[in-house]
Amino acid sequence: MRDDHRTREQLFVELAQFRQRTAEPEICQGELQRLQEALRDSEEQCRVILDHASEGLVKVDRNLVVSAIDQRRSEMMALRPGDCVGERLADLNHILPPASSGIILRALEQLVADKEVEWHEVTLRRADGSLVDARITARPISVEGRTTDGMLVVCDITGHEHVEQAQLKRAHDLKERIKELNCLYGIANLVETAGLRLAEIIQGTVDLIPAAWQWPEIACARATLEGQEYRTDNFQETAWKLSADIVVHGVAAGTLEVCYLTQASQTDRSPFLKEESDLISAIVQRLGRIIERIRAQEALRESEERYRSFVEHFQGIAFRRNLDFTPKFCLCHGAVEEITGYTEEECAAEMPRWDQVIHPDDLADVYKSTERLIAVPDYPVDRQYRIVRKDGQVRWVRELVQNVYDDSGRPAFVQGALYDITERKRAEERSLRLARQLVSAQEEERRHISRELHDELGQALTFLRIQLGLMQNDLGPQSESFLKRMSEAVVLTDATIERMRVLAQDLRPPGLDAVGLNLTLEGFCRTFARRTGLSVDYTGEELRALPEAANISFYRYLQEALTNVAKHAHASHIQVKLSRDNGEISLSVEDDGRGFCRQAQESSSGLGLLGVRERLESLGARLEIESWPGQGTRLSALMPW
Repeated sequence: MRDDHRTREQLFVELAQFRQRTAEPEICQGELQRLQEALRDSEEQCRVILDHASEGLVKVDRNLVVSAIDQRRSEMMALRPGDCVGERLADLNHILPPASSGIILRALEQLVADKEVEWHEVTLRRADGSLVDARITARPISVEGRTTDGMLVVCDITGHEHVEQAQLKRAHDLKERIKELNCLYGIANLVETAGLRLAEIIQGTVDLIPAAWQWPEIACARATLEGQEYRTDNFQETAWKLSADIVVHGVAAGTLEVCYLTQASQTDRSPFLKEESDLISAIVQRLGRIIERIRAQEALRESEERYRSFVEHFQGIAFRRNLDFTPKFCLCHGAVEEITGYTEEECAAEMPRWDQVIHPDDLADVYKSTERLIAVPDYPVDRQYRIVRKDGQVRWVRELVQNVYDDSGRPAFVQGALYDITERKRAEERSLRLARQLVSAQEEERRHISRELHDELGQALTFLRIQLGLMQNDLGPQSESFLKRMSEAVVLTDATIERMRVLAQDLRPPGLDAVGLNLTLEGFCRTFARRTGLSVDYTGEELRALPEAANISFYRYLQEALTNVAKHAHASHIQVKLSRDNGEISLSVEDDGRGFCRQAQESSSGLGLLGVRERLESLGARLEIESWPGQGTRLSALMPW
């Protein structure tokens, strides 16, 4: 639009000046020729500039008559060359709507009056009837300081309007997005604020929401979470509502709602933008994550608090150590000093080693169970042994241990817990002493009753049997019915004597004192086989110097075991064996009955076996039960000896 730094207006001014100068008679012929050439050059330059300019030019005289229209202006208005030239602007109603005509005329009048004229935006009508948005600027054409004509510079801004509208829309959309980002940023600040509870964060989030919506002055919000409600002060549920679920760990735990208090739009469409739907989805997703995180933190704090309370009140020792009892990786927590007399630091610093704390008499058994720990992965051990405290006291402890293997499958260390059970052991010992005393008292009472049955009642029944026999012989021929009743009385007396003898033997087998345990058990097996019809094989060896309590306990165990077989096993053959091996006395009873499953073994706590088990445990013995469904059962009473 410029050439040699001259504007189009300047070129028109120079052209008018050249024409005036060539009209003066005093100019010489040579200068006239030079001026004409300059004029032609100037006109050519002006034509080239005007043909390539984006604006159109309209020249009017002081009477507001159009004197010239350039080609660009003609094309803009769809005019033919020469159209409108010579016509007054006021008469060009076909291209100048009244409002635009008035603006242009006022601008030109100001121009003629030598007043400054700013640009104006007007609407023009093309020859085909379509409208064009234009920006018009009026500029004077002066000759020697005097305004002779006016120039209208016309710029088509129809496309510019679309650009400006697009820019305004983008600016509006950007403003809305900034509001949304401010809302999300505010929620993030709430989360990062120390000391805020979950309820305060949710309420703060609800308060931030209205300002992020398109019409914040009529927006309100409410959140519900597991029966609790959080709302803005102006909340009122209306028909213009947008809502979304708050999902926590995959389950809908609440709802977030945004409402407009009045109708925000006159259209039937939803008053909410798509971006606002996206925003409420983003908010509920963030709330869900916030709730999950805060609750996880609360659960962690509760767990830590429970652990801290557990450690503070833990009456045992939690530990981790090497399999060989060395202090490497050794960790001890809890009542270490209360149980051992040593501090945690002393235990961790091999002062002393743990195998030096274990009572010497129990060390071999502990090492034996430790070998199993090394050999079998994830092998749990529940063992009891004695330790020697720093002050020399002997304490009983119970140790629950499990091994831990590394990635290569090698045992790395053991971990577990240790408890002081000294008082429990003392209580158990007192209970065992009382149990032994009770058993001894029972057996003594049974001995007394057995003796009374045998000596007094037995003698009386025997005398009665003799007298009945004598009477039967002395009566001679009598009535047949009387003799029959006499015979039945004799038979009943014989049966009573036999039952009394068996009862006395069951109460206190006299063979224990006379011939010992082995022969007494053998005799009992023969009697049992005769009475029940079952096949019973007995093998045993003589065991001397057994305590009386052990003899009677093994005898009672065999009584109960054989009785159970006869009642429940559906067996035909029983094998009984008394032996001594590897420092233990064993009395086993094995049948070929129907057996039972492991669950039944674990629940086999009938009163008979329960009493037998207690008897054996009072002697330091144990009862083992093995059974296989359809293959029989084996009971073993084992006592160290």
